[in-house]
Amino acid sequence: MKNKLIALAVAGVLSPQIHAATYKVVELGSAETAKHSYVTDFNDDGTAIGVIRDNYNLPIDISAIDFEDNSLDNAWKNQEKYEESIDKQITFTLQDIESGNINADALSFMLSFLSGKRSDPNWQKVDDTVVVSFDSGTQEQVIFDSQLLIDSGDYQYDGLSRSVRNNLTAISENGVKVGWGSPAYTKEMFTPDGETQEELFYLREFESRGIVIKPDGSQMVIEPEFNEHGGMSIITDISQRDGGGYVLVGDVSTGIPEDRQKNLDDNCDGKDEPEAVCVWLYKNQSNELFDRRAVKWTLDSEFNLTNTEILGLALTPEEDEDFAFKSTALTVNAEGIAAGYSHVRRYDNENRIDTMPVYFKDGEVISYITQNKNMLSGQASDINDNNIIVGFMNKGISGTTRTKF
Repeated sequence: MKNKLIALAVAGVLSPQIHAATYKVVELGSAETAKHSYVTDFNDDGTAIGVIRDNYNLPIDISAIDFEDNSLDNAWKNQEKYEESIDKQITFTLQDIESGNINADALSFMLSFLSGKRSDPNWQKVDDTVVVSFDSGTQEQVIFDSQLLIDSGDYQYDGLSRSVRNNLTAISENGVKVGWGSPAYTKEMFTPDGETQEELFYLREFESRGIVIKPDGSQMVIEPEFNEHGGMSIITDISQRDGGGYVLVGDVSTGIPEDRQKNLDDNCDGKDEPEAVCVWLYKNQSNELFDRRAVKWTLDSEFNLTNTEILGLALTPEEDEDFAFKSTALTVNAEGIAAGYSHVRRYDNENRIDTMPVYFKDGEVISYITQNKNMLSGQASDINDNNIIVGFMNKGISGTTRTKF
């Protein structure tokens, strides 16, 4: 379970002692290729997992950039004006970038520009997050990424595409890591209906898949049973079973609400862009496409999936409701009791949906905090083996929303 060492440290501080508690701070390090590193979980052996951010050597696919695009030209002009305002001279031109002469300033400019184009399917996708294990140094955990080769003028790159979004969320006492990831974006040329000029589109197969990384480094993907339009699955926590094997929790796609399916049927006809791109655009517009449910998976000691249990919702959807309802299990203990959050009906208006902390036990979803006008959302973050749950609520105080333990 997460945070056991922290809990023990707190217990030590609260116990009567003659001498002050002692501890040792150990720097886990970072990578030479990035600025920042963060821990997401660790086990009792001190093995930690996390992410590094702000990587230096991210690829720019020059061959895929439209250097005649007005938005790119305007971005460069705005950068030039900014440099002049602080008494500096810009050190690159768009022509430099096109010819492959990319200095550090040019790379920073292009990464910032592409970041602003994340919701545009015609532009390269780049992500600076890398998941790692802090084990004998900082070791990258490659999950779904693929190789990218760029050879353009003076610019060469031969490495991972860095277009994926991955996350390691938990590690067991014997070193099994879990999390989720997205696949690399691929390029596809497509001619819109009625046009003669091909357009470049970026697309990917699915949004996320749960991943298990075994102690020997081999990986196991947890597929959702409902995988239309890619579907999705995530793993948020792992617990070792006393009799051997593991319990994993997270959430999976279980369906698509009728109104969202109708929207896709009406708009994603494969005429203006590839169907997969149209679905991706729909999801990028902050539209929750899938019904998602908290789930518990059971693996035996050989990592065979022996059981999948959908844990349910804290409400019962009506037949005419087309809302994309969601519940998620964020944590699980050795007894197999999970906790997280679920959509619930607002205490004073059944037509309003809120998100509240819940736990999942014996086939029930139990929302254990009573709502009121000041507390309308929150989640359970962790549960220990004594079934003590911690988490937070978002509470209205003097007209401002505050997060309370």
